[in-house]
Order: sequence, then C-alpha cells, then structure tokens
Amino acid sequence: MRYVSRTENPNAIAGIFLLILLAVFAGPNVLPRLLSDQFPFVYEGVPCDWLRAGDQRAIHQSLLGRAVSNRVNPPISLTIKTSDFPAAIDGPLVVWITVTNNTIGTIPILVTTERVVIGTGTGESGLGIAFNNVPVPAAAQNVGGYPETQIRLLGPRQRCVHRALIQPNQFAPSDLSIVSTGSGSVKAFYRNNTSGTASAVGTGVAIYGDQGLWVGVTESDSVDIPVSVQ
Repeated sequence: MRYVSRTENPNAIAGIFLLILLAVFAGPNVLPRLLSDQFPFVYEGVPCDWLRAGDQRAIHQSLLGRAVSNRVNPPISLTIKTSDFPAAIDGPLVVWITVTNNTIGTIPILVTTERVVIGTGTGESGLGIAFNNVPVPAAAQNVGGYPETQIRLLGPRQRCVHRALIQPNQFAPSDLSIVSTGSGSVKAFYRNNTSGTASAVGTGVAIYGDQGLWVGVTESDSVDIPVSVQ
C-alpha cells in the first residue's frame, strides 16, 4: 500500500497519466453514459444549451461538418424519454430528447431553450415531439437565417440532451386522450428547411454564404408514455 501511495513512485505517476489519457480519448460521453446506467436521473449527455454557440457562421465553420451536413442522410439521431403523463392535467409533461452526432465532423443544430415544437406546430424548424405516431411534415416556415444564439455545435460522436416542459395548455384535445385511455406514445423529431443565410460580422468578408445547417426531417423511435395513477 505504501508503494502505491508514494507520489514519487514512477509506476503510480504513469498510472495517473494513463487514466488521464483514457478520459481524453474515450470521449466526452462515456462518463455520463456509465452514470446513467447506474443512476437514471443522470443524463446521457450534456445539456444542448451548454454546447458551444455557433457564432460568426460566415467565417467560422468546419469543412468536414459542412460536408456531412450537405448529405441526404441525417447526420444526427434522436432518442426520447418522458415523465409520467399528468393524470389530472394540472402539471407539465417533461421530455428529454437526446441528440447524437453520428459523424466525425462538428455539426450545427438548432436549439431553442426550454421549448420544443409540438406536433405539426406552424411548420417551424428545430426539435419537436409528436404524439401517437402522428406524421411529421416537412418544415413550412420561410426562414432566411437563424439567430446564432439558436445554433449550437455538436462535436464528433458527441451527444447532448434537450429538456423541455410541455404545459397543459399546449396539449391538443386529441393528445389528452392519453389520460382517458391510459396509453399513448410520443416520438421526437428534428426539422429544418434551410441551411440558413450567413451574414458577415462588421467589416469582415464572408467566407460562407450559409450557416451550414442540415436540411430535412429525422425522427426517433416512438416510446410509450406512462400515465400517473392518482
């Protein structure tokens, strides 16, 4: 024991160095995943709002990220978890949407704090949910570009979790049938209809004419929603 605890022991120093290397190369998602297996209340990734903001998209973009964002297949995948559906409809439904970057490029995604699109919405872009396998239509809003405060950069193979509260007044009448029937499902989706228009900042010269966002719709698998029992 004395042999291990001595700080001048070269084997101990080498062991600490190897542990640091393992933490670096294993990636930012390994520890949260391991913790979530043992402690369900620990997320499987950092909050999406904590990701680095996509500032100055006209001059700062990853060429690899642009390449994967321009392909047809979605560069991200989604999973969803929920709290119990409030039986009395007097409290919010909490949803956790996990967004995973399946590529080796850094890609921009749209994230709006504490909000998701519900059902078809008004055709707006971003993260959303749909109940009972309702089809998710393509984006309909005509947007030239997005505020850079809504753009977050998801690193290679990284994942993040977006948490949102769905208030009772946001449910459609058809969604409330989940309480009366005692069953229902929900899925997450990500929708975007434009790569976004990038504008030069100040007197700088724009290198990229768009914000580099992937265009299309991708969905998670549907999961059953547990209903609270009073």
